[in-house]
This record gives sequence, C-alpha cells and structure tokens, in this order.
Amino acid sequence: MGMNIEKITSIIAYWLSVVLAMFGAATPQDFAAWFGVLGVCITVAVNWYYRRKGFALLEMQARLSGITGEDVNNAIR
Repeated sequence: MGMNIEKITSIIAYWLSVVLAMFGAATPQDFAAWFGVLGVCITVAVNWYYRRKGFALLEMQARLSGITGEDVNNAIR
C-alpha cells in the first residue's frame, strides 16, 4: 500500500495541471500583483537580516568597549 512510481507521477501530473490552469487564468495584472507581493516579502526578509546583523555588530562593539546597558540608558535620557 506504499507509494509506487505510478502513483507519484499521477500526483505530480495532477498538481502540475492545477498550477498551469491557474497560470492560464491569470492576467498580466495578476502576475504584476503577485510579483509585487513577492518583492515586498523579499525586501522585508533582506532588511530584517541586515538590521539584525547590524544590531549584533553594535552589541559586539559595545561589549568590547565595556559599555553597559545602563550607560546607554543614561546617554539616551
């Protein structure tokens, strides 16, 4: 009762036909909207990654120079 190659290829063919039908029904405006959403998601991910790395670098520099959290809070006030 396992998955044989015929069953696997049938599942792939059915899903591929569903995906192609969705692409066939899509207008150029739909593609533009989906690529816009994809672009926003990629931008958010890249910004999050580099912002996180920047904060880690600042934390490491603060630790190396001996600055504590209290010093930072006193400087902000």
